[in-house]
Amino acid sequence: MKRARRGYTVIEVMMALAILAVGATGVLALQKVALIGNSNARIGDGARQVASTWAERLKADALQWNDPLGISDIGETRWLVGSGTYDPVNPPGPAQWILAPEVPGWSSPVADIHGADVTVADTTTNGVFCTHLQMARAVQKPLSLVGATHPIAVRALVRVIWRRDLAPITECRTTAPASIEENDARYGFYYLSTVVGQEEASN
Repeated sequence: MKRARRGYTVIEVMMALAILAVGATGVLALQKVALIGNSNARIGDGARQVASTWAERLKADALQWNDPLGISDIGETRWLVGSGTYDPVNPPGPAQWILAPEVPGWSSPVADIHGADVTVADTTTNGVFCTHLQMARAVQKPLSLVGATHPIAVRALVRVIWRRDLAPITECRTTAPASIEENDARYGFYYLSTVVGQEEASN
């Protein structure tokens, strides 16, 4: 009577190792995809936060803009002062993007991964987001006293940019917005559109 074979042959061991290697490769690939997905989600959330912050800043800024008796006072605002006049025949294009204004103590075009402003003087924090604005005064309303019209709203677009390699965006303050727009292979973009209404005074 033959005794039962014990142990494993070399071929069986090699086959088991090959199966283990294939499985481990799949697990590693899934981990890489998960890490990239988490990183992209974090960047996307940060960009949305920065864009929302700028939209709220513009809306709060409109409290200073009321054109009493039809006399424009948009020059008293911090950010809306940079808006032009909307022309439906020649709507704003790439050349109308501006770098979000840097107002000491109030705003910066550069933000860190958490959405906090990074000022020019801050050399210790890396900024990963850069914000551009495109603003145009629109929605004409007749003045009750003289019959003329004046714009009572600003059409505002907020664009938040980051580098796809997630490196600090050191070129934010030195590169023209139009040049950044042309390089979408290097940058990621998030857009937010809003209309900012004037705080109307009695005209």
